[in-house]
Amino acid sequence: MKDEPLQKNSLQSIVDSIQAQEKSTRRVEDTKGYVPNPELKTLRTFQGDMQGHIEEKKETIATIVLAEQKKKIERNEPLYTEKPSSTGASLKILLGVFLFIIGGVVLGGIYFLNSQKTPNTISAVDIERTLIPYTQKKDIQIQKADVGEIAPPLLQEKGLLSAPVNTVLYTKFVLESKQLETLAFVTALAPSASDALRRNINTYMAGIYSYDTAEPFVILEPDDFGIVYSGMLEWESGMGKDLSPFFPKLENYLQTNPSVFTDETYKNKDVRVIRDQDGAALLLYGFIDKKTLVITSNEKIFEAILTKYLNSQLRR
Repeated sequence: MKDEPLQKNSLQSIVDSIQAQEKSTRRVEDTKGYVPNPELKTLRTFQGDMQGHIEEKKETIATIVLAEQKKKIERNEPLYTEKPSSTGASLKILLGVFLFIIGGVVLGGIYFLNSQKTPNTISAVDIERTLIPYTQKKDIQIQKADVGEIAPPLLQEKGLLSAPVNTVLYTKFVLESKQLETLAFVTALAPSASDALRRNINTYMAGIYSYDTAEPFVILEPDDFGIVYSGMLEWESGMGKDLSPFFPKLENYLQTNPSVFTDETYKNKDVRVIRDQDGAALLLYGFIDKKTLVITSNEKIFEAILTKYLNSQLRR
């Protein structure tokens, strides 16, 4: 082997150094008048054990070192242990930093692309708080607070709506760059209702609900349940006529039939209903609770609004 001469030279230098130290120690001990310090006590250490071993076996430190080095040479083991290189660790750190930078660039690109997209529907975190959650929103500009300004665009949105079941289109009526006030909306919706009823509505929501069919709906939030409840019963005589612009089938029916309401129950909620001669619902209203009144033309949509309202209350 090419490294063998080098190893033997290194070994010989170690032996020469040890032998030189041993000769120097003997010269000191042979010096006349040398007396070891009587106050120093011999400690039982590795050095003492080694000295005992040497005296027992008649060996010297040099012969022990030579024997150990010989064994390493025979087993082809290195005489000296090299320190591990830090190159591999440095490469791992650099690779980690590189991957971290690439990941940040990719995530930033994804965020930028998503921010440029215009969603087809409005997520729950983007929508304003309304009486029930909605899926889509439409601002409708009107010139005045009148049923002739409110009903036609609402029915137009009904005809244009093509959405999955359980979709809610929230129609927000805007007058002079502001949402139409509650009293103005209720007055346009119920011109023959009592003034007490109209003034005891805190807020409203109107729109189109897509279920088995798409129909308009109105949700009112009463201030005083007793006043609004009695006011709705009084309004029944003119309710059909007032609301017929929002429900074309009701308008056709009332041309030859009176506006007669009957009591029904949907999901344990009392509802007042107008039905045609075939039993189809044309108009109904009912209180979900003492602060929520729903008006629509379809019992299944009423039940769907009830379910959506109750689920939204649980999440709040």
